[in-house]
Amino acid sequence: EDRLIIPRKRPFLTTHPLEARDVHSASLVANIFDRLVSADEDGLIHPALSHSWEHDEKKLRLYLRKDVKFHDGSILSAEDVCCCLEKMRSHPYYELMWSPVAEITAKGPLVVDLLFRYPCSYALHLLSVLGASIYKETGGLLSGTGSFYIEVNNEVKTVLHTFKEHYKERSLLDVIEYVQVPKNFENVC
Repeated sequence: EDRLIIPRKRPFLTTHPLEARDVHSASLVANIFDRLVSADEDGLIHPALSHSWEHDEKKLRLYLRKDVKFHDGSILSAEDVCCCLEKMRSHPYYELMWSPVAEITAKGPLVVDLLFRYPCSYALHLLSVLGASIYKETGGLLSGTGSFYIEVNNEVKTVLHTFKEHYKERSLLDVIEYVQVPKNFENVC
């Protein structure tokens, strides 16, 4: 097993995509949850959970990849995407940015429409931010579709394990282990 062990002085503040405001939590969340699209350093949009889209002044239609699995084994659906996007749209951190979006609907098992109140040129970029990560919540636990899933998360350590059924290429590492060390430990973030 290829394992990376990283000493940490502080535990992660959150593992929830809508709450990840610090760089350490954001880095963790980015490995566990995927978004519908990604934006590169030049601002160009690339497919992720959605393989294609149609965008005009009135709506954005997203076509989701088939057979994408959550870490719990369930299959991603348009309803899952709508649920996550509605939570983001009503979240205090994001509601102003989402003001152009009037409605989010599933138009089929793998088709999602965002209908606009007025034109929204940044809709795809909005879907690339960390808060737009797609997850499934069951009994208070979140399942993602990312290349890693949380195997252990407690006050002593956080262990990420590779998700072998990830829809994209497999991670080079099998395990990333964050181990809590004393605050006086030298050379640790």
